Amino acid sequence: MWWEDLSVVVQIAVVAPICIIGMSLIHIWLFVPNISVGRAIGYGFFWGGMLTFALVGATRAERARRLHAQAAAAKANDKRNPPGS
Repeated sequence: MWWEDLSVVVQIAVVAPICIIGMSLIHIWLFVPNISVGRAIGYGFFWGGMLTFALVGATRAERARRLHAQAAAAKANDKRNPPGS
């Protein structure tokens, strides 16, 4: 949950370099005999960016789902235990 509490900018700043470097290395490892290293790194930037936004988007969606479920549970609990009873 601490990760979800970070701002979107901080999440992107942490995840983007990891994803870009990782995807670049994967493309170099898989495709360099057939394409240039520069093109493999370019693909790494593209797919690393896509992966970054997918991960950050999934984090935001999961946080919203969890907060909605907590609010619904609190509301249900309030109905079961009204104040003053």
